Amino acid sequence: MVSYTAYSGEWDQLSSEQLTLLVLVMMSCAIFIIYECTLPPRGPRPRRAVAVPGCGEVAVTAVASGCSTYVTLDWSRIFGKLPFTIPFCSATLCEDGTVYVSGTIGLRAPATAESAPAIVEGGPKAECVRTMELIEAVLRACGGGVEHITMAHVYLTDNTKERFAMMNAGYLEFMGERPLPARITVGCGALALGASVEIDVVARIR
Repeated sequence: MVSYTAYSGEWDQLSSEQLTLLVLVMMSCAIFIIYECTLPPRGPRPRRAVAVPGCGEVAVTAVASGCSTYVTLDWSRIFGKLPFTIPFCSATLCEDGTVYVSGTIGLRAPATAESAPAIVEGGPKAECVRTMELIEAVLRACGGGVEHITMAHVYLTDNTKERFAMMNAGYLEFMGERPLPARITVGCGALALGASVEIDVVARIR
């Protein structure tokens, strides 16, 4: 019988079999911890670049924060020249594969990095199509696609029956034969840059 001393004081005397078992348990725990630390991040992984209609290949930045990753497309390629820093990322990607895409409007592709940001012409229908194109690009940047959307929130200025029908036509045109996720449309007073439509979505990539 052998006596061992721990930080809290003397251990009870242990048999050689008990000591062997204790050592094996401790080794197993150490191996598990090392294994966990060497595993790649769980969930989808952001891309380094993504194709955006009208904008070409756009660089993607991914910054880890807590249990999430903030994914941002190169804003200058999406907006053009802005006199201020945009105070949000394109999307937040969580470890479990949940994606929260920031509110997106139907921005016209800038001709150059010095071009002022502008909304596509054509009203709610054209804006909705363009908005969904940009949202799709963000989801691709996060490792997913439109098929992973679980909920869409639509904001429409001057939400009349006619304008709702125009927005809805654009939404259905973009979605095509894809299954339609849950959605809500809310009327609002004004949107950035005079846009008629803004959409944010929640997605789950597995």
